[in-house]
Amino acid sequence: MPLLSDYHHFDGRDWERGTIQNVLAYQNTPISGAMLLGVSGGAVFGYFTFAYQGQEPHAAILINNTFTPFDTITKRLKLPVAEKTTGRAPRAVEHLTGALEAGNPAIVWVDVYGMPYNLLGTNDADWAMLPVVVYGYDEAADQVWIADRSGAPLHVTPAELAAARGRTAKAKNRLITLGAPDERALKGAVQAGITDTITFMREGAPKGAKEHWGLLGLQHWADLMVDPKSDRGWAKLFPRGGALLNGLLTALYSIEIRTVEGAGRAQFADFLDEAAALLGNPALASAAEAYRAAVPAWIALADALLPDDVPLLQEAKMLERSARAAFLQDGMARLEERRTIKARLDAIREEARAEFPLNEGETAALFESIRAAILRVHDAEKAAVDALAGAQ
Repeated sequence: MPLLSDYHHFDGRDWERGTIQNVLAYQNTPISGAMLLGVSGGAVFGYFTFAYQGQEPHAAILINNTFTPFDTITKRLKLPVAEKTTGRAPRAVEHLTGALEAGNPAIVWVDVYGMPYNLLGTNDADWAMLPVVVYGYDEAADQVWIADRSGAPLHVTPAELAAARGRTAKAKNRLITLGAPDERALKGAVQAGITDTITFMREGAPKGAKEHWGLLGLQHWADLMVDPKSDRGWAKLFPRGGALLNGLLTALYSIEIRTVEGAGRAQFADFLDEAAALLGNPALASAAEAYRAAVPAWIALADALLPDDVPLLQEAKMLERSARAAFLQDGMARLEERRTIKARLDAIREEARAEFPLNEGETAALFESIRAAILRVHDAEKAAVDALAGAQ
């Protein structure tokens, strides 16, 4: 029964950066979540929509650099990485228990749909392999101890963990343990993250159409909100009913529920404050204030997606926020509360499919309101990026 009884590190709030943050904290080489956000590529923007046959369309808003952030951090900080993979489930357990017996928290990749505390439900179509920290494993007690975004410990059974680890061939039973970062690499890593942010926001991502990324991506999203002719415009892609509600909810999830409030801009500002001290560049602290000034615009955008003057939409927004708060604060202790919330959200979706709470004219006005909120975010982000570039 290997269990790291002195493990109490649950500050990480996302999968890639949070797992690294938690493990380094346990190893007494703490690096803040803000620093890891900056090193991984910073606060950026991307806009995508997806419509798959048999599913309602959804929006995916990227608010931080998602191009292999885990690997970017380990390389830039020169973190020693010991990796093991296997196609055999019994061998995967041996790898896991061996790491724990050596006193190391294990980072393992799991299908988040297969982790029951996420309340996502498993099916053949949906899966996402992301890292979590395992710090205890007891087959006799039928329990695995996990740190995964919540501020409280989480638990699954060994069978549930095995199924989630084996969901895909590419990341099947992947396990990593980390060593201490090379402090000499930190300044270079910080500078690389700052450069990434500026380049991404001004010039676009390393791959993909430029109109989806950065400041141009924000303008593109704003235009599509009110473009009645484009097949990618919201009027056609997200028609009134369940499709539109899903578009609004998935956009909210991307910029607020999956990350910290304000699209993580306050956290990125904290990174810039740390960078200012580390690099001896006080101009970065001024840029940090510009990013903090962008936070209200992001919060206003989240509110505009599901406005308070439409009771059904407001209720959906508040339920999503309540479920997130319950998970972050208390983990599985409030699982039943979150199940109740999920059931109500499912009912709201059915209500929206049957009769959306806005008519065509009111929906057009909603799109205009969201467009205006996006453009305010655009202006705030431009001011912040300009300040950051000026600090170089």
